Amino acid sequence: MKTNMVSGNKILNRHFLWLLGLLFANPSLLAQKGTIDRSVITTFGGAKKSIDLKISDRKFEELPNFKIESPSVILKLENRNWPLDSMPKFTEPEALKLQINGSKLAIITIKNTNIAKFGIGNYGRTLFNFNTGYAPRENKFLGLYVNHDANQSGSVLNEFSGRSENEVRFSSRSFGKKVFWDSRVSYKENTSAFYGMSDIPKYYTIRDLEIINNRFLVSGNFSNSDKEGKSDYSGSTSFSFFSNQRNESEWVSQSKFQYATDFSPNLIGQIDADFILSELKQVTSLSRQFYRLKPKIQFSGARIALQVGLNIINSNDGLANKSQGSVFPQISIDYAPSDIFHLFGGVGGDVQFNSLSNFSAELPWLGAKNVIKNTSQIGNLFGGIKGTTEKYVDFELKYSYSEFADLPFFINSASQNGAFEVIYVGDEKKVKVVNLTGHFNFKMTEGITTGIKFDAATYNNMILEKPFHRPNLIASWTNSIRLSNKLLLSPDVYIIRGLFARDVKTPKAVALEDIMDLNVKLHYQMNPNTSFHIQGNNLTGKAYQRYLNYSVQGLNFNAGFGYSF
Repeated sequence: MKTNMVSGNKILNRHFLWLLGLLFANPSLLAQKGTIDRSVITTFGGAKKSIDLKISDRKFEELPNFKIESPSVILKLENRNWPLDSMPKFTEPEALKLQINGSKLAIITIKNTNIAKFGIGNYGRTLFNFNTGYAPRENKFLGLYVNHDANQSGSVLNEFSGRSENEVRFSSRSFGKKVFWDSRVSYKENTSAFYGMSDIPKYYTIRDLEIINNRFLVSGNFSNSDKEGKSDYSGSTSFSFFSNQRNESEWVSQSKFQYATDFSPNLIGQIDADFILSELKQVTSLSRQFYRLKPKIQFSGARIALQVGLNIINSNDGLANKSQGSVFPQISIDYAPSDIFHLFGGVGGDVQFNSLSNFSAELPWLGAKNVIKNTSQIGNLFGGIKGTTEKYVDFELKYSYSEFADLPFFINSASQNGAFEVIYVGDEKKVKVVNLTGHFNFKMTEGITTGIKFDAATYNNMILEKPFHRPNLIASWTNSIRLSNKLLLSPDVYIIRGLFARDVKTPKAVALEDIMDLNVKLHYQMNPNTSFHIQGNNLTGKAYQRYLNYSVQGLNFNAGFGYSF
């Protein structure tokens, strides 16, 4: 046992020392997976919009904000992130505007932001996070972000389950009278190990199991800062490079452009364009292209909004050396019989550009030589009800039916020990997926907010026995309780049910145990600039498996403090 802990500490210390030479430290590692995203409802010029935060690994808490939210920011709950692996994201059109002449969202340039966070926990948990900014002029901003986060995430042979995340990012923003510019350069390294084996040979070292993924990104964005005109625009371009020590690499060049104009107080025209070039190098090189054009118009009245458009896509995965074209109608409607709730619905379709970088970010134990193909949502029908009282209640219930081609699933590899493979389902027979999603946020008082969120899914018409590693229910109950002006308590419950995996030995579908992850956090705000927290995760102590053979640590905790200056 002593030897295990010494080996594990060597892994963690190596990544910690790597970062010290960069800028004092660039720390970021993670405790075993867990904690959920919250919906934020805002009002921009009378238009309601729901922002779903990305779900990822559980992270240390940000400095909590004890300020009472203004009515324009409804039920803003702290970010609590989870390792939810979801299907490719095909988003319906944004919530339709019912007021055309409302003011445009003003872009705020933060003049100066400096935050330092430090934390430690069991299973070798270490954290250092530094975010600083400098504004040479009122409309200029320069920023530096450094992060190091590390821990032993798994309960099987701790010395082989160490993981770490290290990132450095530079950013620049400029807010002019006509144009807002935002650019950044970043480098990120993620390290993990294939510890999910039935038997790890005694002569193996961490080098035999380690996988290191590197990501380099350069991006630039521009948008209209003139709030008086009838037209609006935004654009972005980025270049990313992904590599690992298996001599796999991938570069992706992506550009986007949006333009909208008001034909009349009730009629808006908009066009969106996407252009992606990519090259994937595994054993051989594979060139890929992706083009998307989305023209649409929107009519808005006092109680109803209607959006009609086309989604025109041409793509080439480089596999068959031929391009595939698709045209999907896009129709959505929003009807508000009262000021409290809306009825909405629509039809559409889309294609998701998949990449080795994105798959590796979703599942760190991805094996070598996986085929990368795009996923087509060849049909989508959705509808539901949503509403808000602007201050105390926010809710949504939505039904969605989709048919997919080349829908990806992860299965344990029979040829690569401890690794996973990507398989695609929905060639001749399209996969039929039904989702029932919803959330209910309720602010009981100014100091107590609670939220329930769920996503229930069923998969039909598949050649697979089960939708491997895709749950049929994900649910969360998250709470924020202000005990005093300085103390904030945040308990939550996270549930995953209906997980299946393919056993490599049989090979047959096996059911994984349902997951119920209980967590609690306590924040103490000593003064406006300094906060402390204690956090307990997986309070039931179960070493559950989100992915087959990759059980997580049991009860784990961390403590830390943040200082803003």
